[in-house]
Amino acid sequence: MRLEGQKAAGFFPTPPGITADLIRQLSPNPNTAVIDPCCGSGDALRAIRAFLKGKSWGIELEEGRAKASSKGNTHVRHGDALEHSAEGFSMLFLNPPYDDGPNERLEKSFLRQYATSLVQDGLLVFIIPEYVLADCTPILTRRFRRMQAFRFPKEHYGAHQQIAVFGLRNEDDANRIPQKAIRVFDWDKRDSYQLPNADNPHIGRQGVSDAVMLKQAGSGPLWRAIWHQTKPVDLTIRPLMPLREGHVAMLVATGRMNGVVVEHRDAQGETERYIVRGSVEKTILTRYEPHVKVETEKFVAVLNALNLKTGEITTIK
Repeated sequence: MRLEGQKAAGFFPTPPGITADLIRQLSPNPNTAVIDPCCGSGDALRAIRAFLKGKSWGIELEEGRAKASSKGNTHVRHGDALEHSAEGFSMLFLNPPYDDGPNERLEKSFLRQYATSLVQDGLLVFIIPEYVLADCTPILTRRFRRMQAFRFPKEHYGAHQQIAVFGLRNEDDANRIPQKAIRVFDWDKRDSYQLPNADNPHIGRQGVSDAVMLKQAGSGPLWRAIWHQTKPVDLTIRPLMPLREGHVAMLVATGRMNGVVVEHRDAQGETERYIVRGSVEKTILTRYEPHVKVETEKFVAVLNALNLKTGEITTIK
């Protein structure tokens, strides 16, 4: 189950009491940055960030939860975390979907994707069902040291048999030999951690469609800068008669409509907004007359309309 199915069935928020217990193991440090690739509504991420007094990054697949998570967190992205990568973080808080993926358990896929997002000695907090631990142990014991695992308290353990796995990021993990097992203890006294400073933390994107990129660009400062550069000069001339199709085509061809935003109401009554840009294409028309081939050049006005909601581009000639 991925994407749409995961939105409904793969979301298992961390109980607030568990988050509060985990926070007590940390020490405040405003130079830290924490990442949560499956941040849900952002409750756990907000609590960790508030205690550390640092910065926080999150990724969430479901759009409504992503919007909720953006309140009180530094950076939150809407999208599939397995299409992203990250590095430079002080702490990785990872509570991934509990399910089978195309080739392996999703818990393992998320761990594999984000294990290298931490700086040296950065802290991993990995929340998974206990029955998945054995499958993730080779990655955990190669990438991390000081491994500890604890079962959730009885009042929380029964539903999904969750455990919290802790570890510090290794720098020389390439030469480490993975262990065969990690012992799991009851929820009791655990180690305390002083998180290292973050090192230029950031999230990158992998394999993202053009439509998604256009949608994301629409809310960014770069888009606003381009908008001001392409916005047409304010015209004070009013035509005496309504414009005909030929007049509109001329305006498009000369670029006078570049940057203009138009609205269209669909059959359902919803209003869609488009930004338009015009250009001219030269085509060759061919006709055959007796014993001769005649080619004629023709210039065609082209209108490109970008849907500001979906990112789709429509071309009209």
